[in-house]
Amino acid sequence: MQKAVKTALLLTAFFAVLFCFAGCSSDSTQAQSAVSDIHEHVFAPADCENPQRCNCGATRGNAVGHSWENATCSSPKTCLACEKTEGEPLPHDFVEGVCMRCDAYDPDSAVDSPLVWISKDGKYHGNSTCGIAPDEEPLKTTLAKARYNGHRPCERCYCIP
Repeated sequence: MQKAVKTALLLTAFFAVLFCFAGCSSDSTQAQSAVSDIHEHVFAPADCENPQRCNCGATRGNAVGHSWENATCSSPKTCLACEKTEGEPLPHDFVEGVCMRCDAYDPDSAVDSPLVWISKDGKYHGNSTCGIAPDEEPLKTTLAKARYNGHRPCERCYCIP
């Protein structure tokens, strides 16, 4: 009788070890088939740098790869999917006071730049009354400096569609 109890205990321990440590490793097809009755893979979607991955560590397929948008004067090369960046923003390429890449004005340009008024909402206006509250004291500056500092144009003053 003791031999039967020992055999039962050994078999129980063997299967416990098999089920606990075999897991659902993608490295061993035999281990996967041995535990397929107790574990079904639930794969998280693949991303730019990683394939589909189960919480047990098994993987499937390949990473989808980055979808890069070229660098601009205001931002480095950027992945549209995960927003990872590489490198630095491009330098402005000013020709006659205007950047040929992004249309920004060179604040140090000798080219005459018209005056604009900046309201509290950060927009620049072609005159001192458009979109500016009566009690507001708008900042008067040049169009080149307003654009260089990231201010947006007023839709009414500049006919933006």
